[in-house]
Amino acid sequence: MIPPQKLSIEILQAASDKLLIARTSPRGTSTEGFDGVKGWRKDERGVREIPNSELAESKREADFFRYLKIRDTYPQLRVLAKEKVGAREVYVVGATSREGDRDKLYFDVDSKLLIRKSAAFRTAFGTIPEVTDFGDYREVSGVKLPFTITWSRPPFGYVRKFTEIKLNSLIDPLRFRIDAK
Repeated sequence: MIPPQKLSIEILQAASDKLLIARTSPRGTSTEGFDGVKGWRKDERGVREIPNSELAESKREADFFRYLKIRDTYPQLRVLAKEKVGAREVYVVGATSREGDRDKLYFDVDSKLLIRKSAAFRTAFGTIPEVTDFGDYREVSGVKLPFTITWSRPPFGYVRKFTEIKLNSLIDPLRFRIDAK
């Protein structure tokens, strides 16, 4: 088993659908970007466009309002059950995305906040469960945002712990382009 690594990550996101993720590790810095149309990666091997086969995932990740406008992300929603996740009582909601993906969303009964999203990731060998947990919600400019996001798709996983989240910061739009310096 590979021991967990701590990496410094800077994530910049802007409407509409722009995303930049810069990861710094002992091997150097790698950057992944999406300018609203094209996706790209830059690391020690150079700069390359994200292939069309992976572009839908980049676009989905860059969707600035994905979890703020649930009805836009998931036009079909249906309450399935009331369950427990850990000590929390949750509403389980079946959600079908615009792309036809079927997910389960778990909302805390008391706070009404999204605490989990589960999906089935399709592979050539069958489906693998993919779970994203949202926690440590804090208020930022009047909006409650998760400062800890845990993602797992066996055998992979990560935990993102944010030290700072800023809303309505000005970001130079050129930073999201493939030719950005």
